[in-house]
Amino acid sequence: MVFRRSMKGVAAFCLMTVMLLSSVSANAAMSRYYNFDEEYELTGNGAEDMVSIALAQEGFTGSDLGYTENWCADFISDCAVIAMQQDAVPFNGAARYLKTALLEAGGKITTSAPEVGDICFINWSCGSSIKHAEIVYHVSGEEVYTIGGNSGNDNLSRAWVKKHAPLSEKYIVCIVRPNYKNSKICNDEIAEDIAIFDMNGDGSINSRDLMLVQKNILGIDITAWLDINEDSRFDSRDLVLLQRRVLGIF
Repeated sequence: MVFRRSMKGVAAFCLMTVMLLSSVSANAAMSRYYNFDEEYELTGNGAEDMVSIALAQEGFTGSDLGYTENWCADFISDCAVIAMQQDAVPFNGAARYLKTALLEAGGKITTSAPEVGDICFINWSCGSSIKHAEIVYHVSGEEVYTIGGNSGNDNLSRAWVKKHAPLSEKYIVCIVRPNYKNSKICNDEIAEDIAIFDMNGDGSINSRDLMLVQKNILGIDITAWLDINEDSRFDSRDLVLLQRRVLGIF
């Protein structure tokens, strides 16, 4: 019993430390890709995958996805994480700095000849400074169609993933083509991975499967460590107890 309590204390301390560090760095970047709708198919084409992922989130609000800061750049960065294009689109939480990061990663200015998958930098006041960023999902002649997060409402939680079809040229500051690296994605291999690691049989690989892998394969039962109130599960009630015991927050 002493060992179990001590392990709970260590686990609680580690969890709360991560939570604190996350809150400190939230203004720099906020990743919420794990809340994204998964109604998309990855092809290995970086530009197309970025668009597919973004389009699958259309209509979701900041609250739906879990963002609590200005999240247009976070949204683009999270699309890149899922598309495995972090080298081309380094994670950045500010639109004004994302442009520099893209160029330093090998991107190029394509304002005069944009393509699908490019990143469009925007100023809704028609100025020259960057205030917003979205992904180009369609180009027709000189018309540019974009989709992006944190749009349509000044309230961060109510703003949503929205299309601009097309986006008026007067709002465009510049457009950048990330240095995408295409790769071959084998759907058979993905299906095989799901068959192996889908521990709870829900047809996908997620955090619940990770818990089961840790418990059944590695012999690590995280639930037992973090189940502070000993109701055989880890939930918000345990989190409240963690806050009380570690930080003294009631």
